[in-house]
Amino acid sequence: DAIHGISAGHLTPVEQNAEVATLAPKITKDMAVLDWNQRARTLFNRVRALRPWPVCETKLNAQRLRIFATALTTQKSQAQPG
Repeated sequence: DAIHGISAGHLTPVEQNAEVATLAPKITKDMAVLDWNQRARTLFNRVRALRPWPVCETKLNAQRLRIFATALTTQKSQAQPG
C-alpha cells in the first residue's frame, strides 16, 4: 500500500532520523519456542515473524511440533491459556 501511495502521489516519503533509530535484536532459535501463557495475538504475531526461519515450535507428548501458520478468532473462551 505504501509503494502505491507514494507512486500515486498520496504519500510523501520521510527520511528516518538516524540519531533516534534503534536496531532490532538478532533472531535466535530460542525465540521460536512458544509460551502458551501469552495472549493469542502475541502468539499469532510471533508465528508470523519467525517464518521462514527459525519457525515456531512447541512440544506435545515429548514430540517437537513446528507451527507454520495460525489464525485469530473473535470467539471468546473462558479457558486458561496453555
